[in-house]
Amino acid sequence: PVDTDAGTQYFPGCEFLVGGDHIQSVVLQIDKGGLYTVAAETMSDREAREKRSELEQNADYIAENYKVTDYEIDETNASQDDSLVTFFTKTYVGQTLTLEGGEEMQERIGFYLPDEAFSDEDEAADLRQAAHKSLDYLNGAVLSLKVTFSDGTEESYSYRLDTGKIKYSYGGGEGHSIPEFLSDEEAQDQPYLYGILMTDVTVQQ
Repeated sequence: PVDTDAGTQYFPGCEFLVGGDHIQSVVLQIDKGGLYTVAAETMSDREAREKRSELEQNADYIAENYKVTDYEIDETNASQDDSLVTFFTKTYVGQTLTLEGGEEMQERIGFYLPDEAFSDEDEAADLRQAAHKSLDYLNGAVLSLKVTFSDGTEESYSYRLDTGKIKYSYGGGEGHSIPEFLSDEEAQDQPYLYGILMTDVTVQQ
């Protein structure tokens, strides 16, 4: 399943990893919505607050190449100014993204929601349902990957995105998602996350 963390409107927190060994490049393309990259930096809590303040003052900041930037902070054990935190910068890159590889590669990518995924009418009725409905904009979208390896060989993959209520378990003391959807009836008495599951449809094409 795609990780589904608390996100913001355009950056809903549905993220996945692209990685492997001896990869020269990976080209990703989605036919609906968009993609964003996630860059992690370790810094002091004070520096993170200053960077967050700067971004909040420019909430709708668009760089010269039309990248929209968001942020997220892992504040675990961050009770003092000099404690270290991880600052995640999320940058919208459009519907196509090319990643450069190497001997080892691991990049975090997320799904971006455009303006047309949202409705003021839905938000006025129920914020939770509005958030679910906005994510449904990506339901049925296809993510394509073209991987070029260091020896010049290429492989292509396609994944269909499906949205819904994903089963969630607190077993073992730590919560984690289970890659299967719950029906509305099952979700009445079971914990769930509303998110995305990706199905490999390469063979069917």
